[in-house]
Amino acid sequence: MLLDAGYNDGSGGIPFDPLIDDGDGPPPLRQTRELPPSVRGASVRRLGSIAAALGEPAVSAVAAAAAALHAGPSLDELEAHFAEHSWVEVPNALSPAELEDLRAAIDADRKQFYYQWPLANLYAKYEQGPCYQHTNMLLTSPGALDRTITHPAIFPLVRRLVGEDIVFEELHVTIREPLTAEAAEQIGLDDPERAVMQQDWHRDDTHLLEHPLLLKTLSLIFYLDDVSADGHTFSIVPEGIETKRGLPGVGTEEGEASWRGTELNPALEGTSHVPAGIDIAAKAGSAILFHTGSLHAGTVRQTDELRRTIHIYYGHEGLPAL
Repeated sequence: MLLDAGYNDGSGGIPFDPLIDDGDGPPPLRQTRELPPSVRGASVRRLGSIAAALGEPAVSAVAAAAAALHAGPSLDELEAHFAEHSWVEVPNALSPAELEDLRAAIDADRKQFYYQWPLANLYAKYEQGPCYQHTNMLLTSPGALDRTITHPAIFPLVRRLVGEDIVFEELHVTIREPLTAEAAEQIGLDDPERAVMQQDWHRDDTHLLEHPLLLKTLSLIFYLDDVSADGHTFSIVPEGIETKRGLPGVGTEEGEASWRGTELNPALEGTSHVPAGIDIAAKAGSAILFHTGSLHAGTVRQTDELRRTIHIYYGHEGLPAL
């Protein structure tokens, strides 16, 4: 099944538009892949309608099979952890075979569409070490990553957290290369206690007051490599729902403007959030779900580890995209 690759901009989304490489350098977006009539006639943009499109028995069977393959905490337990901490980990969400396929697809795309993989930190590459990001892989390699958006091992939890009005907003792939001792020496330590080279603490989005979890946008990260505590980790400041409700001006752009893009924790009278941050080390195949209104960072360390991740964002139908 194909999903609309467009953003949630109220326009109905943008169909898959693969880039056509004619050998003359980076090509423009100039050709649209023809979709089958069944897909053209009924775009499955509203992800909450998947059950209706496939039939509830089929969805239930997939969910049951996924549960058998990915035994672990129940949906209730995962949801409760998210409500208390604003993030949750689902181990073994991707199988070894899926990991192998995804890594191979990323490697192939990076080789063929090298110009779509710029340094994400182009102006800070000597401070952070090489980091590459591709925001158009759904277009350059159609079908390679589609399954991750509604993966049966994780999507039931995604839909429960966001709600039935869920829409897909964005997918990108990030590669953090190992950081050598020589490069690390140029940087120095931002946080000697945790051997951290650099962190950029921020909040991606505001909060949605009418949502039970104040969740305007949900982010899903798939770890495609083992990430140890000594590697490049995703880091976050746990923040329960009641804490979020107490943030000054929460739920409005104006009210959150003074602290949304900073390291400040307004719930603690403007003190730094950094000491309370935790690093999420996990095995390849793990999925990390987090509230984009929570303070988080990509933590860079001197390490021999390569970290490849897929980042997916979900929002609500009718609301502006992240």
